Amino acid sequence: MKAAASGSIETALERRAFLLGVSAAAAFPAAAFGAPLQSTRPPPIVIGFVDEPGPAGSVRTGVELAIAQINAKGGPLGRPFSLVPVSVEGGADEASQRAAAVSAARQLTGHADLVAVIGHATVSAAIAASITYEQAGVLYLNALVTDDTLTQHGFQMVFTTIESDGEIAAHMATFAFTEGLRRVVILRSRQPEAERLGASFSVEAARLGMSIVAERAFAARETNFRNVIADLASKQFNAAFIAADDAQAVALAEQMYQRNARVPLLLGKHIDADGFRSALGSNPLPVLAPVRLSPADTREGVAAFRAAYRARYDRSPDGWSLEGYEAANLLAALIVRCRGSNPLALASELRFSFAWKGAKGLYSFARNGALYTRAPVVVKLAEGAATYYLPDS
Repeated sequence: MKAAASGSIETALERRAFLLGVSAAAAFPAAAFGAPLQSTRPPPIVIGFVDEPGPAGSVRTGVELAIAQINAKGGPLGRPFSLVPVSVEGGADEASQRAAAVSAARQLTGHADLVAVIGHATVSAAIAASITYEQAGVLYLNALVTDDTLTQHGFQMVFTTIESDGEIAAHMATFAFTEGLRRVVILRSRQPEAERLGASFSVEAARLGMSIVAERAFAARETNFRNVIADLASKQFNAAFIAADDAQAVALAEQMYQRNARVPLLLGKHIDADGFRSALGSNPLPVLAPVRLSPADTREGVAAFRAAYRARYDRSPDGWSLEGYEAANLLAALIVRCRGSNPLALASELRFSFAWKGAKGLYSFARNGALYTRAPVVVKLAEGAATYYLPDS
């Protein structure tokens, strides 16, 4: 799927400029003939948000908290943020998800003064909607989709404000290396996403001089892994990287322990630490996995966010709400840096020179719009306890 040509972006922006010029011309005669001039306030900066079932609701609470704080200080360049939410129902299949996403994107881009959009919870929906944002010249900040393929379509207006699957897998290889784990087996689902996770882990492991002793794949709904584990009996390894869903990871942990394959497990996807620890039960195998928010995170920005969130919503935040908070604050910092809200100028700044320190770390973007500088928090589950490792940044 290809992005729209750059000419379509420029055409969309020229159309907006024309419409704004027409509005100004229409207002001129009243002023010229002595009609009283009303006090003018700076126009708001309009942000769209696509709300749908799942983590998008939490992301929205973080966005709204950030907007409230930003507007309380006058807004970027003295202009308040205005949030325009659009709700969509989660489709039962990819075709319906894409159709709903495109409908939401068209509804949002109908606002002549729309600057940016946050939202879309699946990669198929995000890619489909991105074509509309690209054609309309609207900045799209993805705070939900981790699939690397979103930023592999040549889009100019699409940026991912969370770590991609590839970045996470590479980071877990680095973390394994620092833990002294040098000989690893890869156990993965046959899903394309899991295959990419395994490949990213392998590339980084090779760069670090680690050995991938073996790689085994299994069906997406497999629950019996005894044959997979038996194939590893003759292998010498001291860790296993698992690219699968939570249920399969828990089943692998249980069956590996039963068959004396007792090595630390490295997970390639974010987990809810409390829920995963509960699912593991008394299984003593150490599990190392990325998490979106640590209860032990005392970094100044995260602590301030947590306190503000509790004050506003009377409950503790989750990791997705922090992602929304970061995305909205990044946008505000970007507008100040660019001294304006032209979406094309914002996209150019993000792609070529932007660097911003948020609550979760440093944000800089590759030419394809992928975030590459922010490292995740890692949790180690062992002996019924959870130990969190914060990134250096």
